Amino acid sequence: MERAKESIKRQKKKAFRKFIALMIGSLTLLISIAIKFNFSHAKIIVNCAIITVLCNHYLHMKIYYLNKELKKLQSKEETNPCH
Repeated sequence: MERAKESIKRQKKKAFRKFIALMIGSLTLLISIAIKFNFSHAKIIVNCAIITVLCNHYLHMKIYYLNKELKKLQSKEETNPCH
């Protein structure tokens, strides 16, 4: 049971790292495309906002499901305590 909890905690840390990498990669790609195609400032801001929303959604959903798994483990532990 403790291993599963530790695994979920590690997965949360990985999700945060993936989120940061996804944000950096996406925004870097957007900037390079914006420079190449001469985007206006408004278009860059809108695209940055869209990328941010999508990345945040990924992070929140991943954390939501990991927390759900953690709650399942905790409820199993409460119903079947090992002494």
